[in-house]
This record gives sequence, C-alpha cells and structure tokens, in this order.
Amino acid sequence: MRISLTPRTSEFFTLFGKAGENALQVAQLVERRFREHPNSGITQEQVKAEETEGDGITRELITLLNTQYLTPFDRDDIYMLAIELDDVVDELEEASDLLGLYGIESPTKHAVQQTGLIVVVDLNAPTSKEWNTTPVKRAYSLQTSFDPYAIAGSNDPDKMLYSNHQNDQQGIGLLERHNGVWSLGQTLDLTIGGLTDSFDVNNAAGIVVTPDLKYAFVAGTNVFISGTNSHDPGQVPSYPGGGNVGIIKDPFTNPKLVGGLRMIPESYPDELVLGANGQYLYAAFFMRDAVFVYDVQGIISELDQLAEANNSDLAEQWALDDLIGGDPNA
Repeated sequence: MRISLTPRTSEFFTLFGKAGENALQVAQLVERRFREHPNSGITQEQVKAEETEGDGITRELITLLNTQYLTPFDRDDIYMLAIELDDVVDELEEASDLLGLYGIESPTKHAVQQTGLIVVVDLNAPTSKEWNTTPVKRAYSLQTSFDPYAIAGSNDPDKMLYSNHQNDQQGIGLLERHNGVWSLGQTLDLTIGGLTDSFDVNNAAGIVVTPDLKYAFVAGTNVFISGTNSHDPGQVPSYPGGGNVGIIKDPFTNPKLVGGLRMIPESYPDELVLGANGQYLYAAFFMRDAVFVYDVQGIISELDQLAEANNSDLAEQWALDDLIGGDPNA
C-alpha cells in the first residue's frame, strides 16, 4: 500500500462528518422503532442497512489513515475516534435487533425512554502513547429520556443542561463532569400551573444559561395535540396555547420552572441565544419567520416584584409579559 506525502486533511473531517450523520440516522431509526413497536414503519433491515453504511465509512477512514503520512491530528486519536463512533452505531443496531430476537411484544416505558442518547466525544483524551494504565475512551454515550434536543454550556466548565423534547416530566436535565467523565444529573419537570389550563411550557428545545448561573431559559416548541388546552390554540381562544420561552431559576442547585413568556400559537420557537453581556435574550420563532428579543433584567425584575408581593404563583398562571407590575389585567 502506497503512502501519500501530499496532505489530504480535509478528507478526514468530511468522513468524520459522514460518520456523525450516520450515527444520528441510526439513532433516529432505532428510537422510532422502539417507540412504535410492534407496529413500527421502521424495520430491522433498514437499521441494519444504515449500520452497514457506517461500517463502510469506518473502513474509508482507516484506509485513508493507512495511506497518509501527514494527518490533521494524532494518528492514534483518529483511529480511536473512528472505531468508537462505529461502536456506538453497532450497539444501537444490536439493541434494535433484540426486539425481534427476543420476541418483545411491547417495549416498556423505560426502554422507550432509554432510546435517547447524548454522545460524548473527548477531543483532549490522552493518546495511546500517553497511557500509563487503562486507556480512556474518547467517545461514549449517555442514555437520556425520550428525544434529547439541545445542550447548553455554562460558565462552569463542569456543568451543562440538556433538553428532552418529548418528555415534559423530564424536560430539562443536568450534565455534570466528575474526574473528566460526564454523567447525567437531576431532571426538571416542566409542568407549571394547573393540568387543564392553557398556559404551559411544552416540548423543550433550545436552552441558554445566564452568565451568573442563576437563571436558564428554555424554548418550548409546543407540538400540536388536538383537544389539549395548552397544545391546541383553538381550545381556549381567549388565552390560546402556543410556543413560548420558560424561565428556570437556580438551574444547577435547586432548579424550578418559575414562569414563562407569552404563548404564541403555531410559532415553534426552538433556538435561543443570549447577547454577549447577557442583557438580551433572542428567541427564533421558526414558524413565524421572526426573532423575538427580550430584556433579561426586565424578566428577572418582574419575578422579583412578584416574590416581594407574595404573588409568585401568578407567574404559574399567566405569561410574565402579561403581568405588568403583577397585574394580569393591567
């Protein structure tokens, strides 16, 4: 096999991009297969076909590695990352295959929840040349609840938040790093107010954390569910349900959903960004072709006024931007 002295570094990144897309595709197929079993439109043959395609990408990566003298980063790291991404896909395919192999009639609730994965890739893990004892895995997966959607970093390098788009009871989760290894922490129920009212924060998506770590904001896309007050804007025309932004206090210590902003029907907000100094919150409402801008300090001040007047419960019944000075009728 001939070794090329002409660097082809971009090809490595292209192939790793394809490997990542393949892993995502397999994960989505397996998640749907578990969720819809035994009447799923996804077959094990489809999952296997995608896994086989991933094997081909891994072979391309290894072949490229073996024919290149110059590489974009350590050769051992490239090899390990390729193999461990392939392992993640293999394990997903094997889990899917067990549905038929063991004749499972209907997966348990916990099995469906475990179809959500967060994959951790440690780009700073030691190479094989640096190992003194046990090798450190560069890629590993964390099993979350159903449909993990977004991850938000914070000013604490060892703490992040993630969202579960299809499980409001575990809508927000904590990611913590101990001794260099990430693990799942507590989760937060996004239920707010009464179970039958129209005001809610549903289907968590994008998340941001304030620089002081005291607050977090989460976009609620609010998937349409006919006949459900907070998911169907036609149910309560005077105060219709819709997509909005939820407000979480003390997200890393004692997390609580303390309120939300106005629900906008058929809007699907899914991306949030904080301005550079944390003064403004930007929310992208996909189905409205609009970006809404909120004053973060104004939101916090309104919450403080409600707390001082012992009226914090009002923020669980009304959108915060409908409470001027704590009065929903103002």
